[in-house]
Amino acid sequence: MNDPIQFRRITESDLPKLSEWLRRPHVAEWWDDQTSPEAVRAKYLPRLSESSTVVPYIAFHGNEPIGYIQSYVAACCGDGWWPDITDTGVVGIDQFLADGANLGQGLGSAMVAAFVKKLLADPAVTLIQTDPSPNNARAIRCYEKAGFRKIGLVATPDGEALLMLVGRAAPASLLSVVRRWAELREDVLGLAVVGSQARGDARPDSDVDLVLVCREPSRLLVDTAWVSNFGEAYEVCREDWGLVQSVRVVYQDGQEVEFGVTGIGWTETPPDGGTAAVVRGGFSILLDRDGSLSRLKACVEESG
Repeated sequence: MNDPIQFRRITESDLPKLSEWLRRPHVAEWWDDQTSPEAVRAKYLPRLSESSTVVPYIAFHGNEPIGYIQSYVAACCGDGWWPDITDTGVVGIDQFLADGANLGQGLGSAMVAAFVKKLLADPAVTLIQTDPSPNNARAIRCYEKAGFRKIGLVATPDGEALLMLVGRAAPASLLSVVRRWAELREDVLGLAVVGSQARGDARPDSDVDLVLVCREPSRLLVDTAWVSNFGEAYEVCREDWGLVQSVRVVYQDGQEVEFGVTGIGWTETPPDGGTAAVVRGGFSILLDRDGSLSRLKACVEESG
């Protein structure tokens, strides 16, 4: 597998080949029921336009075409897909290998990893997601080998799917992944970055400080396995700061993150002196379902 994997945007002349690939049993099992040449032409021909938010590619290993892969702007999908996403930098991918004989050889994960690298070369891309069937163990392993992490089950127009994410180097990637994770949990009402990361003056070795406002904080404190959604945890410890309970995590890549888990009472206005000091020290809101974090921030700013 020494030859690089490269990608070429699909052309109209590729559509008959794509139709044939889609009918192969190992692809049809998980992919698309629109496989006739007419159906493929109707579905994919509009995606060849430069204005399309779904961009299809043929992947090549050396000179050999090995599969299909596409990117899409998640916020622009419509038809019930990803209605919670407003960040146009979140890009989704779907893919398959054309030849069933290549399955389980590492070629799929290499193709995905190369495509992720290509997408992240665009600074406008903030996060990459994929959503395999939870029953498609081969695809899930492929994405994990390419750096994706499981976030949780989500409901889609095609049924239940497993949301998986990968992003840039921490902390930017971490913040994007934590926000997507929080958006999927109804018990998380708010998420904010505090301290130097929020002020914009963090050093390369600075930790990441987050506040999670929860309906039932105990759910995240009794079982802290959720921290593994964001990386492989090397060390996890708890600290008691009164209204805020800290879950401090050191990840294998060296990134240190403090998750301050608290209840809705922490956002009450006017805030106590400790809460006000946290807000004044740098406070960037990533999720605010009920507006309580925005009201807290406004109250502190108005008080001077």
